[in-house]
Amino acid sequence: MWNAAHEQRRLYLARGDRLPSAFDQINQLTELRAEVPWLAEVPRNVCAQVLVELDAAWQRHFKRLARRPRWKKKGRDPVAITEPHPRVFRVTLGGVAFPKVGTIRAILHRPIVGDPKRCTLTREVDQWFVSIQCEQAVPEPERRPGPVVAIDRGVTNLLGDSDGRLVPNPKHLDASLRRLAHAQRVLARRTKGSQRRARARLRVAKLHRTIRRQRAHVLHVLSARYAKSHGVVIVERLHVAG
Repeated sequence: MWNAAHEQRRLYLARGDRLPSAFDQINQLTELRAEVPWLAEVPRNVCAQVLVELDAAWQRHFKRLARRPRWKKKGRDPVAITEPHPRVFRVTLGGVAFPKVGTIRAILHRPIVGDPKRCTLTREVDQWFVSIQCEQAVPEPERRPGPVVAIDRGVTNLLGDSDGRLVPNPKHLDASLRRLAHAQRVLARRTKGSQRRARARLRVAKLHRTIRRQRAHVLHVLSARYAKSHGVVIVERLHVAG
């Protein structure tokens, strides 16, 4: 769906014509779903949301906030399945009812607070997650009393603050580098298209996911600690890529 709509926009751009908007492409969905049988098996709202996200990506490109959208490739670009209309999906005690999929068993690790607005299914390696976006009225946050702290980011040390505290860099990648290198060598020896290569690729992806979650865990713990113990947190504007 993404690649077909992306190709249409590239053709219009090459001819010098006005690019079709998300509304224009959504109006063509009925005809397209009649021509492509497997596309009709996907909920229409999900297809329309893909076109909305593609249009937003092009708008960011025109504003020079991002590069031009690229093609989606199977196995490289995970695509989120989003149902943007709250009356179509339903959250139950045992899971989530999604259109044309049915009731999906899910572990609801937090209660639904507010009015559910959209439901998104995402896949991370071999795990599936459902995200429910809710709308609720919240009061304006009050300024919290507490000391001021300034944080400086580094390489050898993850950060140092004005209180004299140094947090060493845990270097999760270095700790898992030996296992990761072995898994990648095994993957390189496998025959392309074989089941053994698929299992080896899954193992490499799981190791990368573990490292990514370890990094995120450290940042969440540190940010929560500073937010609870200080009233103002100052962080330098650092150009990390440079």
